[in-house]
Amino acid sequence: EHDEQEQEQEPPATQMLNDLPPTRLLQLPLRSRNHSAESSLGENPDTSFDSTTMGVPDVTPKRKPVASIDSTDVSSTISENVAEEWSQLKASPEPSFKCTIIQSLQLECTLHQFFESFLADPVSIQKYQEEQVGDTEVKASSWKREGDNTMVRTITFKHRLPRSLGIGPSSALTQREQRLRRYGDVGMCLDTYTTVEGVPASDCFLVEDRWLVETGSDGRATLTVQNETRFKKRTMLKRMIEKSTKAEVKQWYEGYEKLILDTLHPAPPPVEPPESEMILRNDERPTPRLENLVMTLPTSLIVAALASFVLMFLIFVILLCAYLHKGTSEIGLLRQEVTELKAALLLLANKAQQDCPHPSNSIL
Repeated sequence: EHDEQEQEQEPPATQMLNDLPPTRLLQLPLRSRNHSAESSLGENPDTSFDSTTMGVPDVTPKRKPVASIDSTDVSSTISENVAEEWSQLKASPEPSFKCTIIQSLQLECTLHQFFESFLADPVSIQKYQEEQVGDTEVKASSWKREGDNTMVRTITFKHRLPRSLGIGPSSALTQREQRLRRYGDVGMCLDTYTTVEGVPASDCFLVEDRWLVETGSDGRATLTVQNETRFKKRTMLKRMIEKSTKAEVKQWYEGYEKLILDTLHPAPPPVEPPESEMILRNDERPTPRLENLVMTLPTSLIVAALASFVLMFLIFVILLCAYLHKGTSEIGLLRQEVTELKAALLLLANKAQQDCPHPSNSIL
């Protein structure tokens, strides 16, 4: 029972990738490779007698020595076949891809290191989908063998959908089927098929991506990503689906390319100047400018200063209005006094005219 449990356990993804045969030559048993050598045995083999068999002849054939196989020749044959299969894959017109999202991105790692960093562990893609893309319920299965030179896995998640009009579902259940093929140390091909559920015309299309990771002449890997939206049935929403899918895919790979570069090309730590250059004499220190001082001030201090200025301006406006209102009141009182004085003068004039009826004696 213990042996059966060990056999049922899946090996790690790295071991499975290393165990993948680079070409079909590795799938042939050793006996098939040595068939020509075994055929060189004689048709009438020699026989011998054994005293312990009571005189019964031993018919076990005595084989002639088998010529040894040169491992160098086998390795060169395998390398040539792998390179030829890889070239045929890249030159094949089927399946066709109209859009190339990433073209020969130079990576500071080998083919095996790229698989270890970004494909072997499902936690890597789960973390990117949740933290960078904003998807939820992300689940990625482990790699499983399918055939002799292929590994497969499934990724499911809920993808957020834009709701510009405020209607429609807020998320869609998405599933990705991935198939990985290894071509020795020459290259690696990852095909991804993405389907969506719960959106209009979701049964009419799927999104296919192909990653080509190839080893360059200097041993470093290069990454090329191709994409195509394939329609299984006709739909009136074809242009809308193509437009939205193209934008989503472009945004996804822009973030993933940045993740790859940040992982493989970490930013160098800041270089601090030596202490001799940091200590300046008083006469050598640069004169600070006003704009530099403003930029170095804390935001809270700047906000407090602006608030104080606005408050002082409001107080000034209130005092000015009060002063103008007071002046207007005083002018009104002055006008009233002038009117009363004018009325008094007219009254005195009339009285004087009554006292002196003759115009010659009129004073006014």
